[in-house]
Amino acid sequence: MSSHRRSLLALVPITPAPRGNGLAMRVWSWISAAARHHDVAVAVVPIAGHLDEDSNLPPEVALRTLAVNASVMDVLNAFQGPLPDAVLAARLGLVPLAAAVAAAADLPLLVDLDEDDVALHQALGRHDEAERLRRLAAKHLPRAALVAVAAAGDIEPVASRYGLGAAVIAVPNCVRIPARSRRASPGAGRVIFVGNLTYSPNTDAARWLATEILAALPPDMSLDLVGQPDPTVEELAGPRVRVHGYIPDLTSSYAKADVAVAPLRFGAGTRIKVLEAFAQRLPVVTTAKGVEGLSVVDGVHVLVADDGPSFARAIERARQPDEGARLADAAYEWVATHHESDAVIGRLADTLAKAVTGGAARSRPDDARPRAAPGLDVNDAEDGLVVYQDDTGAVHHLNSSVAAVFVLCNGSFSVTEIAEEIQEAFGLDAAPSDEVARCLAGLRGSGLIG
Repeated sequence: MSSHRRSLLALVPITPAPRGNGLAMRVWSWISAAARHHDVAVAVVPIAGHLDEDSNLPPEVALRTLAVNASVMDVLNAFQGPLPDAVLAARLGLVPLAAAVAAAADLPLLVDLDEDDVALHQALGRHDEAERLRRLAAKHLPRAALVAVAAAGDIEPVASRYGLGAAVIAVPNCVRIPARSRRASPGAGRVIFVGNLTYSPNTDAARWLATEILAALPPDMSLDLVGQPDPTVEELAGPRVRVHGYIPDLTSSYAKADVAVAPLRFGAGTRIKVLEAFAQRLPVVTTAKGVEGLSVVDGVHVLVADDGPSFARAIERARQPDEGARLADAAYEWVATHHESDAVIGRLADTLAKAVTGGAARSRPDDARPRAAPGLDVNDAEDGLVVYQDDTGAVHHLNSSVAAVFVLCNGSFSVTEIAEEIQEAFGLDAAPSDEVARCLAGLRGSGLIG
């Protein structure tokens, strides 16, 4: 890490990528923004799955992939050098771990919720899960210095639900804009729907599209479903339906299509794949839910329909070369103005710099004297120590380096003195202050020291 730049630790649920998966694209935009003013350490905790992708991230970014059950200690030990100046969590599922890391090292917490997961599960009728997520968010979000959502319409519900006030901001999804060129319609009658086809709003949309809507279209028209499918989507494959799976580079897929669709009947956030289709100069047909949070106009940038027969008629209308070109041109200009990646990333970079600077000077004093927590059963092991927590039943395996620091946490040594003791014990040229600080934060986050 560079000494003249502040640093940020980001916990993300998927490998960042500039194209392909929508969540990976949003994470990539946040990491790219952070790297403009910070050294960035990215811990991928793959709760949203693995992507075998080249992240194409700036050199200021160090990336490590951890286990889905990674601990505070695992996160802090994954990187070298000083502790970061702030911790970022991408999506609500990683907020508890990020909050624990931030609390252990006394750092500001930044959160990108992306979408309002509580509202989504309520809309799906999953009220127990919605309540679980509401309690989780209510526990951790009030300590965050910044909370972001993709859609401006989610600001007020999220802020009021958790009492967050001005801490909630909208950071729109963004896409790269290809050079403008006249796109000729292929004329093959192909309709494309792109998305994560394991995500319930998208699987519902795919089934509706492949059954009711497709049946109302002329027999020469066919459907391409692109995205990692769940079994219910795979079963839709047939003479008029092609299920392609995940495709990293969608350029050729879009080039073969006459119309892009997003027949979403529920969901949250904003639809990055709608923006991507706009950028590819494809006419788009969607529902009101599909463009919720976007300032597009029905009949100008996009065609909106909310029932099967109307949706099918809108597809046939958008398929006409003149009408399709008119819609595509207007949508291209709109997305280039409002969601172009360099502009969005630049604004987000400045926002992150202010948030990190405003909350970074909160580290514990070097004269603090760490002490082991009560109720621990400590036993020697071949390569360190095994520590049992009586109150939680947790078992911690400390390697020799961490164990050496832990045994000095007896209330007699300051942080500076612990580093000096480690220097002498291991015959080091200098006191390992950064490494000791990171180790102490991990022990604190694990509940082993106070």
